Amino acid sequence: MTHNHHKPVLKSHSSLPTFLDWKPFKLASLFMLICFAFFFSCREEKKEEPKGNFAVIGDEIVDALTIALDKDPLNDKIRYKRAERLYTLKKYDECIEDLRVAITTDSLQAPYYHLLADAFLDNNLSSRALQAMQKAGALFPNRIPTLLKLSETQLILAQYDAAILTLNEIVRLDAQNAEAYFMLGTTLNEMGEKKRAINAFQTATELDAKLIDAWVSLGNLYDELGDKTALTIFKNAVNIAPQNPTAIHALAFYLQNHGQEQEAMNLYRKVTTLDPTYTAAYLNCGILLMEKDSIDKAFEMFNIMVGTDPKDWAGYHYRGLIYAKKGKNAEALADFRSSTNLNPENEEGLTMIKKLEKK
Repeated sequence: MTHNHHKPVLKSHSSLPTFLDWKPFKLASLFMLICFAFFFSCREEKKEEPKGNFAVIGDEIVDALTIALDKDPLNDKIRYKRAERLYTLKKYDECIEDLRVAITTDSLQAPYYHLLADAFLDNNLSSRALQAMQKAGALFPNRIPTLLKLSETQLILAQYDAAILTLNEIVRLDAQNAEAYFMLGTTLNEMGEKKRAINAFQTATELDAKLIDAWVSLGNLYDELGDKTALTIFKNAVNIAPQNPTAIHALAFYLQNHGQEQEAMNLYRKVTTLDPTYTAAYLNCGILLMEKDSIDKAFEMFNIMVGTDPKDWAGYHYRGLIYAKKGKNAEALADFRSSTNLNPENEEGLTMIKKLEKK
């Protein structure tokens, strides 16, 4: 976004006398012109707060980068840094605009396209995200991180065949790329090709034993198929990465669904200790506590969840259930409304709203 600062222009007026050769008038006019020039020059010296083509928003990092851009508006690296921060702040329109300018300045920076795709996706502009990554793929046909990002975007848009073609190209470039096999497994799983997906996930873990997401996906697939190998897979993941919240949560969730509630609860608490922002652990721990009629403790879990991620509908929903159980109908109604606003397909929440509105 650019702001053009126009200097004031003195226009001629038809009412001015035509006898400008009259010396007293010339002197008076000259004096007035000097005064006007001095007045406007003073106004120009009093500059506004540096904007760098962007309004100051009150975030220290963004505002510091804005001031830097005011001095060097075509510096694409500073603009990219500001776009990163804007993305973190969920200011997607501003982030997209910064990236547009950065790419116009230097179109050969692959990370610019990656962040642009993320901003488009989070701003519900998925087709434009795909366009951004397709352009990046054409510009950087041998850059594996870009091709992986392209395949991920294709997967999100359910373009499975295109994603597989992209992943095959990655494997052609690097036959030992574990991430490519992980993405292949994820794509095949979405296509319903469970057994082929298992083979892809197994290959990914063989190529990179520390790729925890592949272990978790593999364990989930075995569990879906009713194969008890899943437990071994989840334990392997935890043994490989004993401090990894994702691995621990996956094992806890498996145990929860197979009658080992206390062990699961202990693991969920470990997850929240390692990562206090891991909301799924609060959710599942809270559900277990509800099942055990530990309502107050369950409420605490859901309350933390709402505070940690106010955009997650599930926290409001389950907290609303507890409010309703305690007879706090006004609080319950507010939570169910928040829940259904975030997730209009939450049928139980919609039913609870109708029920509570009648009271």
